[in-house]
Amino acid sequence: MASSSGVISSTTDPTSLLNNQLASALSTLGDAQFWEETISPSTIRTELSSCDPSNANSTPTLLKGMKWLLASISKGRDVSDFYPHVVKLVGAQSLEVRKMVYMYLVQYADHE
Repeated sequence: MASSSGVISSTTDPTSLLNNQLASALSTLGDAQFWEETISPSTIRTELSSCDPSNANSTPTLLKGMKWLLASISKGRDVSDFYPHVVKLVGAQSLEVRKMVYMYLVQYADHE
């Protein structure tokens, strides 16, 4: 429990603190799927081209596609053929998607 000065007192439940830390660590494991070979490039291409970046409901799909593309770049794959699909996402509602688009464009800006 935090005191009024913002310092955590010695009465903090260690179990809840451990559970919070564990939950935080496990939440980062969800992106491991993008390092596996189970997602096909044609699936990503279809998802990126069919989503409307101005619709906030398409954000999870766009995040999935961009995470896959960035993971592929870091594995040394050439995913420059996705350039036209990614450029259309510059106006996406999600700041996280726009940041990933920027990272992709920085990688391939002089390539096209």
